[in-house]
Amino acid sequence: MKNKTLQFKFMLSILIVVIIPLLVTPILGYIYTSHILRDKLVALNNQNLEAVSEGVNQVIDNVIIASNVIVLDSRIGQILQNPSQNTSGRLAQGRFVESVLKNVEASNLYPYNVETVLIDLKGKAYRTSIEEHRGEVDYLNEKWFRDAIENKGYFIWIGTEMKNMNYQGGITMVRLVKENYHTPIGVLLIHIYPEKKVKNLLIREEEVEGTSRYLIDASNDIILRSRMDIDDDLVPSMLLTLEGKNSIITDIKGEKMLVSSQSIKKTNWSILQMVPYKSIMVDVGNYRDLIIITNILSAVVMMLIAFLVTKKVTKAISGLSFFMEKVTAGNFNVKSNISGSYEVNQLSSSFNKMVDRIEELVTQVAYETEQRQQTKLEALQAQINPHFLLNTLNGIKWLCVIESAKTAEKMLISLGFLLENSLGRYDELITIEEEMKCLENYCELQKMRYGKKFELHHEVEETLRQIKVPVLLLQPIVENSILHAFEDMEEMGMISISIQEVSEYVKIVIKDNGIGIDQGNINQLLSVYPQKNKYSSMGMRNVRDRIKLYYGQQCDMVIESDVGMGTQTTLTILKEIKKRSDDDEGINR
Repeated sequence: MKNKTLQFKFMLSILIVVIIPLLVTPILGYIYTSHILRDKLVALNNQNLEAVSEGVNQVIDNVIIASNVIVLDSRIGQILQNPSQNTSGRLAQGRFVESVLKNVEASNLYPYNVETVLIDLKGKAYRTSIEEHRGEVDYLNEKWFRDAIENKGYFIWIGTEMKNMNYQGGITMVRLVKENYHTPIGVLLIHIYPEKKVKNLLIREEEVEGTSRYLIDASNDIILRSRMDIDDDLVPSMLLTLEGKNSIITDIKGEKMLVSSQSIKKTNWSILQMVPYKSIMVDVGNYRDLIIITNILSAVVMMLIAFLVTKKVTKAISGLSFFMEKVTAGNFNVKSNISGSYEVNQLSSSFNKMVDRIEELVTQVAYETEQRQQTKLEALQAQINPHFLLNTLNGIKWLCVIESAKTAEKMLISLGFLLENSLGRYDELITIEEEMKCLENYCELQKMRYGKKFELHHEVEETLRQIKVPVLLLQPIVENSILHAFEDMEEMGMISISIQEVSEYVKIVIKDNGIGIDQGNINQLLSVYPQKNKYSSMGMRNVRDRIKLYYGQQCDMVIESDVGMGTQTTLTILKEIKKRSDDDEGINR
């Protein structure tokens, strides 16, 4: 991607950030909304199924109410118990019973095409239908008649064909008629033909296209159906698929179907409903396709606009890049004349200012380099003075040799060694062994000045002698002991130096048996703003600062002392000096 153009990256970003979501979102939305809509449509279909079930129950209730009116009519009960023995009487009774039955049909079952049959226990039948049955019916030997007697008053519901009664489907109720709720006196049959309102019980005005419903009896035989173009063989397989569930989505002969059922508890029947799943989801699918097509067209337009915009922007950037290459080659006379949008104009103006500033800086750097060379020359000339001083001291030393001035000769040798190893080397590194030799020569000079009132002893581990330390690291500490620690002391002053290795550190301990120093003066020695007193603080602070500079903050100088107890100064340094920045290394240049 590093080598790709800005235009390519911008177009790719639009593709990833905008175009892909435009195409993916409708699919995700379809999945999400399809679940929601499916659940809502399933609920709607279940409501339709409930409504159909209520319609069937209403028919059942009407039949039961009508049967109750007939069964509870005492006059009919008397006729069934005591039929007339003469012809005129039987005709009169027949007309009365039939008129009662027709009145009940007219008041309770008027929406339907109904036939009511009332049979006494001797086989005498009273019926309301004007249609003649196929010959005489032996009611006493009909299965439904015997079942009514055996069921002792329970309702019997029949929805299948009754050949002897010439019933081709429909809803038939059979119940026993009893006197005083105990003694059987006859059997009542009410049959509703499968036409008119009954035929439309399973049909709803608003429902999904392709919906089909069946009214099924306890033996899984079809009583009513909403459509005639559905294979009845599907019904048993659908009932097995439900397995006690109210609603499922399943494949039936390669087609996804929503299958639901609702029980009619009064008759032990059930309503089976089938809805094609594709009919439920067809609107959602059309909406998804519409959104995808719209988004694709929007994406194409967006990519085209983005291409034109980025082409114009990248053209300006390419022009600026061309001018930058000229500047890189050292040509500072170029000026950008590129114009365009506000940002491009700003960038072009900034480029011109940058070129002018670079030209100024190049001129300034050349001038400063020339000045630096001049300063270096002057610094080299200044080094002549220390060398001149050393050469002069060396000449005096040889005069002392010629004139036999032994003490002066010895002082000049020690002073010359100190000057040779310190002048111009303040920030250079020397070995511990060299540092100890410088310290010995310094002490010899001090003894010649103050007399032999102190002694210097040192103990250095052999493996540490070649470790490098900053020059004059120990001299300021020893100088403080010589100048201040042994004042007003009668006994010999002792200065001991111990250098040991402790883990990854080197411990340097300088200890004297002098008069000591209180904690307040110790704090002043190391303070950034010391008060004026008899103790020299500049050298001590300098030692501590150089330890921090060369070895880091984990290393330090600690002074332990008290009045009359002597003084111990402990330096903790690393075996190797840490790498310094260019600013630190500038000390050595």
